Amino acid sequence: MTARVPAIATLAAMGALALATARAQAGAAPDSGRLTLLRAACASGGLIAVQSDGHERLTRRPRVDGDGVAIPLSHGRPALVTVGAIAPAERRIPWAKVDRIDALRTHAALGFAAGALIGGAIMAATLSATGPDLAESGDGGMVFLGVTFTAMTAGAGAMLGATHPHRQPLYP
Repeated sequence: MTARVPAIATLAAMGALALATARAQAGAAPDSGRLTLLRAACASGGLIAVQSDGHERLTRRPRVDGDGVAIPLSHGRPALVTVGAIAPAERRIPWAKVDRIDALRTHAALGFAAGALIGGAIMAATLSATGPDLAESGDGGMVFLGVTFTAMTAGAGAMLGATHPHRQPLYP
């Protein structure tokens, strides 16, 4: 039992050191090479998640520079009649407050394809087991049911794929 206490204490100290290192890296501004890669990833047009101060902000095309991250707040005009050019409003987050930045990618297309294949296979098995050849008259209802069921399973697969995005860490 006494041999376990130093091992547990060592593991706890290593965990605390790793957490402190991660927090120290999160507040530091990225170097020029990492900043260039971060700019390219943010300019790609995909959904970007910026976490800071316990909040997560989802945006497309945030502006990244040496001072921090600028998140656009609105793309529309503030009024029907405006005079002059309107500067887009943005929220600036300094690097010291940025906890992490992730690129989000959904799997909606993969879910759609999987749902369509599964639904098509189920309906093909059902049609082959239940009735006459598709070319015969009176079988239009089963074909309609097969197409509808396949479309519904494809839609369900796309929704499931879109609701669980893959997070690719960009910073720290």
